[in-house]
Amino acid sequence: MHNDLMTRSPLPAVIAVTATLVTSLAAACSSAPSAAPARSAPPTVKDTGPVYVTGARSDDNACTRVVSAIGYIELDLLPAGQEDVQPFDTNLRGRFGYLEGTIAMYGAHLPDTLKPATDTMNRIAHILSSPATTPGSRPGYLREYRRASGKVTKTCKQA
Repeated sequence: MHNDLMTRSPLPAVIAVTATLVTSLAAACSSAPSAAPARSAPPTVKDTGPVYVTGARSDDNACTRVVSAIGYIELDLLPAGQEDVQPFDTNLRGRFGYLEGTIAMYGAHLPDTLKPATDTMNRIAHILSSPATTPGSRPGYLREYRRASGKVTKTCKQA
């Protein structure tokens, strides 16, 4: 009879099992362990400055990080030549903000020949991440960004 009731009414069974688990966990958590297990110290990472990119380390390859941020933006961009109809929603603006943080963290570690292109990308990323940027100016900035990001991507792939 008990199994028959649980088959026809699974909700009471779920509530009973959940209550049993909660009671068991509460009891286990309230009792102090007799001896704490030995834990090894987490590996240390050399901190050489602020982290602007989640999960990034200051010693990561700069080209890899910046090209990855460029690719992250590309996921939301229409093909080249369609800049005039490119929508600029909060997602795309956030991706340009991510690029700006990536450049802040890794730009100085890119090849010196990329400084002008990196500076251009950084300036434009700041502009295009802002919701205050006028819609009419965005296509021109996007074209300029594409030229600069193309130089960075090409040079980093050759490095």
